[in-house]
Order: sequence, then structure tokens, then C-alpha cells
Amino acid sequence: MSPSRWGILVAVIVVSACNQSKIGTMESGPMRLTRGSASEFVALVPASDSDPHCEAPRSHPSGMGDQVLSLVYGQPVERRVSVGLDAEGSPVNYSDLRGDMTLPTETSGAFTSIAINFRQGFAIAMNRQGREESDKILVGIEEALSAPQFDYPEEVIERIVSTCGGGAV
Repeated sequence: MSPSRWGILVAVIVVSACNQSKIGTMESGPMRLTRGSASEFVALVPASDSDPHCEAPRSHPSGMGDQVLSLVYGQPVERRVSVGLDAEGSPVNYSDLRGDMTLPTETSGAFTSIAINFRQGFAIAMNRQGREESDKILVGIEEALSAPQFDYPEEVIERIVSTCGGGAV
């Protein structure tokens, strides 16, 4: 994953952590974040069903955890699901990136992102087409981990850890 894509993911997690205690709709610059339910989210890019392979990231931001494991679907990449683990092997962060993962331009394709911050206890899901983003939805962690709309992150994390290595979940 490019350093700029990691930067975008970390920015979403950090800005959201600052706003998480507020209820309703929150705006921070161009970002619009609404507290809601996973059942309200419809992914613009569905989860890929192609055969995945493990891929070690070239680098990762310090906030992602001590170790990052990733499953990559498709060639070229259609979906990249990563879990950041702490020193004990417990999840710290999770990201599911689907579709056009390049930096947004007017001609960029569809992109869906689901990020879970275990330390802060929330998830953010968003869609983007070109430079146009829909509102981001903020969901509690318990709901997010078992949400079919998010492709059951708890099960995906177990699959990543068992397939790509790592500590206990």
C-alpha cells in the first residue's frame, strides 16, 4: 500500500477518534461523519470473492500496531484487508479497502473503505467515486465486527491471522 493511502487511512482514524464522543453529524473541514448503524451502509464496491494471498506491507504507520498482516484479493488488486496487531497479537486496527485505491482524481473509479479502531471502539465506513465522497458512517465496534454489510470483519481477522501468521486474536 502506498504511503499516501496509509496516510489517508490514519487521518480518517485520528480525526474520527477526536469526534467520537459527539452524537449526530460531525463535520471537520471537508469531512462529514454521521453516527449510524452498519445496516444503513451499502458498499459501493462489494467484497471480492477471488482467491486471496498474503502480502507483507512495505511500511505501515506507527498507529497501525506492532505487526500488520494483509490479505490481497485479485490481480490487479481489487481488495486489500489488513489487521494491525499489538505485541501480544491482539487486533489494534483493521482496514478493508476495495476498488480503486489510487489517490482520488476526477476519473478515479469506485472505492469503499471500512476501518475499525479497536482502542477507540468504533468503525468508519465510506464510499467514494472519483473525488466525490459520501458521508462517512460511524458505527460501534461490537456491531461492526459482526456486520454482514462489512463482510464480517471478526471472521476476516481470524482468516488473516490464521493464513498470514501473527499472534492470538
